[in-house]
Amino acid sequence: MRQGLRSMTAVLLAAVLTVAAAFAVPDTARAQESGYHLYINTAKNVVTAYLDGEPVRAMLCSTGVDTPKEGTWNLPAKYRWHELNGKVYGQYCSRITPNMLFHSVPLHSPSPAALKTNYYDKLGTTASAGCTRLNTADAKWIYENCPVGTPITFYVDRESDGPLGRPYFCKISKFPERLRCWDPTDVTLGNPWNEYVGEAFDAAYYQAANPDLQGAVWNEDSLRFHWLTAGIREGRVAAEGFSVNAYREARPDLQAIYGDDNYAYVRHYNYEKKLEQAGNFNAAHYADRYPDLKAAYGYDEIALLDHYLTYGMAEGRDAS
Repeated sequence: MRQGLRSMTAVLLAAVLTVAAAFAVPDTARAQESGYHLYINTAKNVVTAYLDGEPVRAMLCSTGVDTPKEGTWNLPAKYRWHELNGKVYGQYCSRITPNMLFHSVPLHSPSPAALKTNYYDKLGTTASAGCTRLNTADAKWIYENCPVGTPITFYVDRESDGPLGRPYFCKISKFPERLRCWDPTDVTLGNPWNEYVGEAFDAAYYQAANPDLQGAVWNEDSLRFHWLTAGIREGRVAAEGFSVNAYREARPDLQAIYGDDNYAYVRHYNYEKKLEQAGNFNAAHYADRYPDLKAAYGYDEIALLDHYLTYGMAEGRDAS
């Protein structure tokens, strides 16, 4: 009888250990992998990218009830844009399984200015039908860096966010309407969030100047996101030679216009710096001279200036 109980106990213990192993954190050091390997912790909604067995990037995601809880697939295909269930669209899509993708937060149409804001605010929670949603920067990073054949492993660990921790996140639904229909991490020309980056922000300087941001989880994209959604509001210093608070104090003419709106001061500073680069630039003339730009941007001075600096100068367009 005792021998039978010991045998049964051994069997049960083996079963428990087998289940635990299936849901344990992957031991990439033991695997000694070569190239990229993506691990998705569906319990914490965190993707960790490993390169040659070392963790290099943490990404907040949204998985779903139908997302696998274990198993490894190899990335078979990529799509710059792809229609998703519900007649919405994702950009920077990388296929995982025959019916599941990595993709950006869904958009109402194949346009980066059509973000479904309520879906964006759910990043970090179980919210998708089964795909793995990411912010645009992270979806683009996988799309550009992980080649076809990259292994993708699902696992469950309810205790740990992963070796790099949980990435910073901020909901955007309370930001102004012109901002919340864009992903703050999308660097596409015309994204109004980009107006607050420019000369006012340097990722390496921002991290070095703010000791609380010196953890391993940060990368250039996540530092940019923190600056846009928290750093500006808090008056943090993000570039050598520029401080939101100092700029406000030095410009009483702007205080009468902008009051306590730190975002307005950063936007104005960046615009002044870009004007210095552009030389004799006239936004109204630039729009009237080129109907394609006028149709796209109207008389938006900042958008027209961005276009001129990014494309117009190289194309030899007349801006004055």
